[in-house]
Amino acid sequence: MYFITLLVIAFVLALSNAQPPNSPTSFTNSDCVCTLEYNPQCGVDGRTYSNPCSARVCAGVEIAYPGRCEDCICTAEYNPQCGVDGRTYSNPCLATRCAGVAIAYPGRCEDCVCTIEYNPQCGVDGRTYSNPCVATRCYGVEIAYPGRCEDCICPRNIAPVCGINGRTYFNDCIRRCSGIPKAYDGPCIGGGKRWLSKRVLFRSPMQVC
Repeated sequence: MYFITLLVIAFVLALSNAQPPNSPTSFTNSDCVCTLEYNPQCGVDGRTYSNPCSARVCAGVEIAYPGRCEDCICTAEYNPQCGVDGRTYSNPCLATRCAGVAIAYPGRCEDCVCTIEYNPQCGVDGRTYSNPCVATRCYGVEIAYPGRCEDCICPRNIAPVCGINGRTYFNDCIRRCSGIPKAYDGPCIGGGKRWLSKRVLFRSPMQVC
């Protein structure tokens, strides 16, 4: 009887100290003190932390995306991407699918410092960048014109014209689509680089721009 009583007491004590599986955890040690706020975050190590402080300050783990880890399934691949929110995500899936954040540029955010201002620019590679800094400093891509890239349909004929930027365009339609004023007809003097934006779509040679 005495032995059974001891077992009952031990069981009650265990229940009183136990926490529900989803309850917030407070980390307290010599290095950190975090609140009991429950704002789950998924760390890049695949573990769910009760709040950002518990992950970053106490565990020393960067946050992959907000919410519990099992709420969104991605691989553990480490291919860091900087989101337009200025946060580094461990791979594209964690940024776009789990956090719902567009990617500003590849790599950790601190590898290339730009503001999160949204001022879209069309690069000469036909891609839209969130602002001029992201295009030129982070990707090393020159800006073709301000605003989002739009498809532009041009003929395939070759009738070179020189833009005021010193580039030779295959024809005047392509030059207009790039938003560059014309300097003169014909190739640029001095061997200017021939330029064909990847965003240009072609019609048959008989059609005009």
